[in-house]
Amino acid sequence: MGVGRPYYGTHADAAWHITRSHTGGLPGGDSVSNVITPLMPYFPLIVVYCQKYVKTTGIGTLVSIMMPYTVVFGIAWTLFLLLYWFLGIPLGLQANYDYIP
Repeated sequence: MGVGRPYYGTHADAAWHITRSHTGGLPGGDSVSNVITPLMPYFPLIVVYCQKYVKTTGIGTLVSIMMPYTVVFGIAWTLFLLLYWFLGIPLGLQANYDYIP
């Protein structure tokens, strides 16, 4: 829904437009946090691989090492999204930037 514009549709209609317009932006935001969440399926494998070289490596050590990369990639993905928006490059099939109720 647009900022400052009233919306007179249903909630399902709003969810459809929001989902469709954010199709291209979601993978960028999701991929940034994958490496620092213990819920990632490969996280234990990465911890064990790090423990091969540094025996005291744990979950906290890995998260603290990867946090700067997460911040940098988050900024980079945001800049790419803004660049695509300013150039008018579509984010996906039928994923426009405008909210048209």
